Amino acid sequence: MGRGREAPDRGAGHTEVRQPALVYAARRREDGDAPNVITGTFLIFNVSYIVLIDVGSTHSYVTYTITENLGIPVENNSNGITILNPLGQSVRVNKYFRDVPLEVQGVIFLADLMKLPFEEFDLILGMDWLVKHRVSLDCAAKRVVLRTEEDEEIVVIRERQNYLSNEISALRDEKLVRKGCEAYLAYISVSEFEGSSVKDIKMVKHFPDVFPDELPRLPPSHEVKFEIELLLGTTPVSITSYGMAPKELVELKAQIQELLDRGFIRPSVFPWGALTN
Repeated sequence: MGRGREAPDRGAGHTEVRQPALVYAARRREDGDAPNVITGTFLIFNVSYIVLIDVGSTHSYVTYTITENLGIPVENNSNGITILNPLGQSVRVNKYFRDVPLEVQGVIFLADLMKLPFEEFDLILGMDWLVKHRVSLDCAAKRVVLRTEEDEEIVVIRERQNYLSNEISALRDEKLVRKGCEAYLAYISVSEFEGSSVKDIKMVKHFPDVFPDELPRLPPSHEVKFEIELLLGTTPVSITSYGMAPKELVELKAQIQELLDRGFIRPSVFPWGALTN
């Protein structure tokens, strides 16, 4: 937690006093899910990293173990700071990465990260980054909300280490219910999908007589009849019959006779201009 500040110059008779900045490097496995620690998952170039949200730090940091994978040039800071971890070890930090793209739910939030020689957390985001992106913290619920330039709220997904810790045995569940705890019974049914059929079509459902399962006869007569009215004086169009070779004519007659025998077609003759339905 970068709490240290550089003392102002009080004149030639006073020397400049610097208090080392403090960095909270909690152990990820032991304290990462503790009630007083807020963590989250961020993406950098589609790679997820564990991030510690530290409101007591004036700067933001990135561990040295992942800096080689960032692909961002490192810059030197002539006004480096001295950081102190909980074990009392101090180190001088003067290298940082500018505009590192931190991705949360598809939205990019830039961060200036100083290279940290500790490796308990991948990143530590301090007040410089929290203020820049107008971060709202709900410490009780461990909820971190970021705001975009369009004033849209983005919620950070919290990092949890033990997902199976919420599972309880049947005996413990029975005891909790007896004590008055709420319990919910969930029922899951798996149904086999038989695929779609003609009966699923809305139009087919409305006209079952038009779309029967079988076609034993011609469609029934309907109130609305379709007819083509001819103009008075209309005569048949005179078209010269198509001349066929004798072999082609024999083949055509054979095909027509076969269709007639199978019942696919039937002979029909209508006078010119007669109505058909």
